[in-house]
Amino acid sequence: RIPTSAPRELCPEGPHVAALVNIIDLGTQDGGEFGPRHKIQLAYEAVEEKTSDGKGMVVYKQYTFSSSQKSTLMKDLRAAWGIKEGDVEMDDLLGKYCMVTIEHKETDSGTFANITNVGMLPKATKPRKYTEKLKSLYLDETFDQEVYDSLPDFLKEKIAGSPEYAAVMTPKMKSNKKAPPTPAK
Repeated sequence: RIPTSAPRELCPEGPHVAALVNIIDLGTQDGGEFGPRHKIQLAYEAVEEKTSDGKGMVVYKQYTFSSSQKSTLMKDLRAAWGIKEGDVEMDDLLGKYCMVTIEHKETDSGTFANITNVGMLPKATKPRKYTEKLKSLYLDETFDQEVYDSLPDFLKEKIAGSPEYAAVMTPKMKSNKKAPPTPAK
C-alpha cells in the first residue's frame, strides 16, 4: 500500500504581511509558447500565519530573471520596495518586508496558493519577525552547494536540468579530478 501524504497546508487567501526569505536561481527553464527563459523563484514568509506544526507559512512566486523595467520581477520589486533601477543587488532584499496577496488556484494536480500581488508594507505596520532561514542560490561563481543541497528534490531536479547549472558544475567536476600521473623518464 502506498501511504497517503498529509494535505498541503495553504496560506489563506487575501493580503498578508510577508518577508522575502529565499531567492533561488532556477536557470533556463521551458517558457512554453514564449520559449526558454532564465527563471528565479522568490519565497515570501507570511509572518502572521503558521503551519499546524508552528513553522512559518511560505509562499512562492517564479519570475523571468530580467532587469527590464517591463518585467514582472522589476514591477514587483518596484511595488514592494520602490526599486527603480534594474541593477539591484538581490541579496540586499532578503529579510525585507512587503505585502503579498494570495489567491487559491485549483489545477488537476491540486490546489495552490498563488501570489497575485506584491506591494509596499503600510508605514505604521510593525511586522512579526520571520522564522525561515534567509538563503539565496545563484547559478554563477557564487554557487553555494550547501544551499542547493537544502532544497527539495523536485527543485534540485529542475535546477539540475538547466544549462547554467551544468556550466557551474563543469569547473567543479574538473577540479575534483586528479591530475594524470607523470610519466617516468
